[in-house]
Amino acid sequence: MTREKYVGSFRSRYPDLPTWDPLTFFRKMFNEQIFVVPPQFKYTMHMHSNKAPDYLIRFENMDLSQLAQDLDIQKPLPRENANPQTEVVDIAEDLYVALIDHYKVDYLLFGYRPVPYRDFMRSQEKAAAA
Repeated sequence: MTREKYVGSFRSRYPDLPTWDPLTFFRKMFNEQIFVVPPQFKYTMHMHSNKAPDYLIRFENMDLSQLAQDLDIQKPLPRENANPQTEVVDIAEDLYVALIDHYKVDYLLFGYRPVPYRDFMRSQEKAAAA
């Protein structure tokens, strides 16, 4: 959305959108457009129900075996959003801290722990080199 070519609805609302750095983008979206980058736990609930989800699938391991068995799916599920790009995105430490703060409930509910900023950046470099 911050590229010059973007002409969607947010561009008319924020004419200076292409000039935003990542931290400005996320701060604006966190505070003004709460449905654009919501915490992930919101996808595990329905506003009109207290029923827990039947499945929670972690992207890190994508273990779909129980889901496939329960739904009688024989073929492996396709990976639709595979990204071949191996570029390391340089995330400034203040943005990293803001993201951790924004998703703090997700960390608590899903049993994740944020890693220190330097460890995170090292892991990104390793992933890009692989």
